[in-house]
Amino acid sequence: EGGGGGSVEGGMAKAAQAFSKATELAPRLSDAYSYLGNALSELGEFGKARDVYQKAIDKVVSKSETDKQSMLHFHLAGALGNLGNTERALKAYKASTRANPTFAAAYTNMGTI
Repeated sequence: EGGGGGSVEGGMAKAAQAFSKATELAPRLSDAYSYLGNALSELGEFGKARDVYQKAIDKVVSKSETDKQSMLHFHLAGALGNLGNTERALKAYKASTRANPTFAAAYTNMGTI
């Protein structure tokens, strides 16, 4: 493929494609969903990122994986905030801190809403 402008976005789009493929090949690999959601967020596709994070929370990560649950809720909150849904973002930050009560970044972001 040729070069040109948008190399960072192009690279992020390729990363999102790779992470999406990983979720198809290994649908229980929670990190793939996390990375996919992060790539989509970087691309400004917050609605898609929200859906990916929510799917991972609901169907992929077990409740006993508290660090992963906390991080996914944290990223979900960021996507929701970027979509203007501050009430749901706040709930997601609270879920993040319930899963990991020592996650300072979640408390910090909660304070900015």
